[in-house]
Amino acid sequence: MGPVVVLVLGLSCLLLFSIWRQNSGRRKLPPGPIAFPIIGNILQLDIKDITKSLTNLSKVYGRVFTLYFGTKPSMVQYGYEAVKEALNDHGEEFSGRGRFPLIEKVSKGLGLPSCPPFSLLPTPCRSRKIQSPVWRASCVTA
Repeated sequence: MGPVVVLVLGLSCLLLFSIWRQNSGRRKLPPGPIAFPIIGNILQLDIKDITKSLTNLSKVYGRVFTLYFGTKPSMVQYGYEAVKEALNDHGEEFSGRGRFPLIEKVSKGLGLPSCPPFSLLPTPCRSRKIQSPVWRASCVTA
């Protein structure tokens, strides 16, 4: 076999695996438009008027639907009633925070302190009044 045939066959297998993996995880998620394997639903959204796009999608798929941004699924809750129902009835599932892999890698899982010399901003302690003596003692002042 030539190198072109091997390349086409390999890319086809990679594409089929990506589609299978996306569909296997989709069973647990709300309905939504079919996403492209690598770019997701970005082509189906009007970037200049995103509210119009979400309104149209909510008319087709209901108040709760799934959109893919790249390969990551995102659940969209459209409207006050959907958000209220989710927070009141399923508050435990929505109470956590998302992961931030870059911050976890930089801080080695310890989190980021908000006072110098460890913070990313130059002087956050000077910009607000800190009530706790522990925080006040750890802040560097000039």
